[in-house]
Amino acid sequence: YFQAERLIIVGDLFHAGMNSDLNIFCEWRNKYSSLKIILVKGNHDRIQAKFYEENCIEIIEDLMEIEPFTFVHEPNNHSEKFSISGHIHPGIILYGKAKQAIKLPCFAISENQIILPAFSKFTGLYTKSFHQNFKFIAFTTGTIFEV
Repeated sequence: YFQAERLIIVGDLFHAGMNSDLNIFCEWRNKYSSLKIILVKGNHDRIQAKFYEENCIEIIEDLMEIEPFTFVHEPNNHSEKFSISGHIHPGIILYGKAKQAIKLPCFAISENQIILPAFSKFTGLYTKSFHQNFKFIAFTTGTIFEV
């Protein structure tokens, strides 16, 4: 739909070693072979370099700058540029009136950064408090909303 030319991943593309998810990814990658994929390595990116090479994934070891943004795996509160990061996997718990609760992934956004949620069922969600200057955008399968 958007006809993206480039996909930047801020770490932890795969949270585990070789498994069936890699086959699914390879099928998807073949379908979108013209898409440039850049991986800013995260602490869980431990798959052999050969896999990334075979799937035409460019690896960035530390951070990547594309004005006016810095793409980095771990959040950086001291960057002069607006940073886009992952690693923490922010989430929020919403409580109902009858003591129901639901935990949802969310984007954590401040004046100088956005921390992306994990887009998998495998990873946990960090639901502890952030600094006061963050706002949160949560989502479900069909809805996105500010909390």
